Amino acid sequence: MYRSQTDAADVRINATDGGTVTLTGISAFSDNPNGNGSGQIQVSAATGIGSHEVDIPGITDINNVAFHGAGRREISGQLQTATNSLSVTVHASTGVLDLSQLTDFSGSSLYTEDGASVAMVAGNINASSLIARKGYQGSGGAQITTSATSYTAAIGYNADRELSADGAGTLLDLSSLTTLTRSETNAADVRINATDGGTVTLTGISTFTDNPNGNGTGRILISSTGTGSDVNLSGMTTMKGGDVTLNSGGVVQLGSLSSFRDGRITMDSSASAQDVRVADSFSLGGGGIIDLTGAQSGFVIGNPGVQAVTAGSVNVFETGVFTGSGVVKGTLLNGGDVGPGNSPGVLTVDNYMHTPDGTLMIELGGLVVGTEYDVLNVIDTAALDGMLELSIINGFTPMEGNVFDIITAENITGTFDQLLLLGTAADYMWDIQILQNEVGTIDVLRLTAGAAAVPLPSAVWLFLSAAVCLVGIGRRKKSDHP
Repeated sequence: MYRSQTDAADVRINATDGGTVTLTGISAFSDNPNGNGSGQIQVSAATGIGSHEVDIPGITDINNVAFHGAGRREISGQLQTATNSLSVTVHASTGVLDLSQLTDFSGSSLYTEDGASVAMVAGNINASSLIARKGYQGSGGAQITTSATSYTAAIGYNADRELSADGAGTLLDLSSLTTLTRSETNAADVRINATDGGTVTLTGISTFTDNPNGNGTGRILISSTGTGSDVNLSGMTTMKGGDVTLNSGGVVQLGSLSSFRDGRITMDSSASAQDVRVADSFSLGGGGIIDLTGAQSGFVIGNPGVQAVTAGSVNVFETGVFTGSGVVKGTLLNGGDVGPGNSPGVLTVDNYMHTPDGTLMIELGGLVVGTEYDVLNVIDTAALDGMLELSIINGFTPMEGNVFDIITAENITGTFDQLLLLGTAADYMWDIQILQNEVGTIDVLRLTAGAAAVPLPSAVWLFLSAAVCLVGIGRRKKSDHP
């Protein structure tokens, strides 16, 4: 059966109020194979009194056709290909569509409802939408599993694509996928959603790549909403592009994530918010934002042990390392190692709290702020303590009098109590001063290179190396600055 019109005319095949439509001789539906109209073949077994059935036992291939059986109404047949179809809906009733032999589901949408379970063997699910949901009867437990190993979204399609589980007990198991890419250059999104207790499993993916070759405005959008909801990305190490949003106690598992850039992680502001834990060594690259505005949970780097996680903060614990040139909309609490930039760069945070156990790692590779040496840019208050670690990179040779404004903040309080000089940084004397209101109302922590250090006798050096090395740490007003 073909619909070859180039206009908006539909072909509707419906069984209603106890009726039966029998199409036993048809093996393929193809909608508008040669045209470009907006019409469609629509096949439905609708609600109403009595049993309703559209019987197509020989159907194997459909293209751009919508199949929907409402409630326990039946559309029978065994599909081998279902491409470019608006939707195929499967319910937990007998005699429904058999998808066990399906090999190509590209560009189509599959809905499982009311406890239906579908195991897809289709190797090609590119640009498809796969949705397990409560459905017509409002019951959960619907499941979709697939053996496909790759998913490329929106090839030639402008419509958004959805991979989701909606409702307690619903499951979208995509653990066989090893790659997921959104490569379209248009505005189409890929939405990965767990809601109201649903689970989406993507444990086999180590890297998300959003629009690697194009320039469209679409995104990979990951969200988890509601207690018991879970998007499991526990195997992911790298995410380039895309956004993660948590709401109302939902969880996104990111325990292996070590690199995130060109996207936003928005933390949960509800009373049931759950902490987000990433890899012990985590880099927030350019364009990366961690948004903790109003968050009732914390973003955790490193093992907290018995220490409490502070809500509304990026918590860097003793075993944690946080680097990058992104933005933290909230407080950065440093009890581990923090290094602005990616050799080098600028890390921007709302507030910075440096605990006695924390280390701020600064690399100096030249005199240009942010591109040749690291800067911690704090919008409000930087509270200092603990250790400052300096290292020189890229063969840079500081000259006496060179200055490096390594921290800027509306207010700088406290001071570092330790200075650790790595490599050739130990060859110089260093003067550290906090200049209040140095740039308008902005305070600056300025590092000034002094004369090359005089070599010490080995016995004296060993004595000093065990002690704290603090060279010229002070605080002065802008008016004192020559």
